[in-house]
Amino acid sequence: MAAASHPVWTGAVNFVRDRCKMTSSDLSIKANPKKKGRGRPATGKDPMLGGRVPAALIQRIEGWAAAHNMTRSEAVRRLLQKALDDSEAVQEK
Repeated sequence: MAAASHPVWTGAVNFVRDRCKMTSSDLSIKANPKKKGRGRPATGKDPMLGGRVPAALIQRIEGWAAAHNMTRSEAVRRLLQKALDDSEAVQEK
């Protein structure tokens, strides 16, 4: 005999359901609970690009960023964009 079909258990389940205003689906165990994703959640829309940079170059980038009141990440993005724009302008001439 299953536990839920036993009169004592049936009464207890009905009591809890009535007191907590639950339905029978609220009391059932979910077969496939949603799993959490692994790792840190994404912080931005753009893909991350990483690489090794010499310490002297990092200091120059940080100095440029401070002079232009921006973060190091923003400075790297702007400097890369400027270098690419300048190289395209040279190729067009």
